[in-house]
Amino acid sequence: MRLKKNDFPIKDVIKAFMSSNNKTKEGLEQKRIQAFWKERFGKTISSYTDRVVYRQQTLFIYLKSSSLKQELLMGREKIMEAYKKALPDIVIKEIKIK
Repeated sequence: MRLKKNDFPIKDVIKAFMSSNNKTKEGLEQKRIQAFWKERFGKTISSYTDRVVYRQQTLFIYLKSSSLKQELLMGREKIMEAYKKALPDIVIKEIKIK
């Protein structure tokens, strides 16, 4: 199918919409980060996770288990590397585990 002069590929239209609408972009990033958390860390760790929040280039991980908190505090760098590899377009400068 050929595009007419005024037609644009859907990919370009969505990109333009996302860049102009910051709330939609933030919401989509939040969903992608939460989905990756569940996929990467599985059902067991996800069940001990209260919530995962991305705000101002910081990833906040709220946990129900203090022993899991200590374990993840030691592995913060690995968590950040996993996110950078899986979601390179989302900038995470810091991870706070609470």
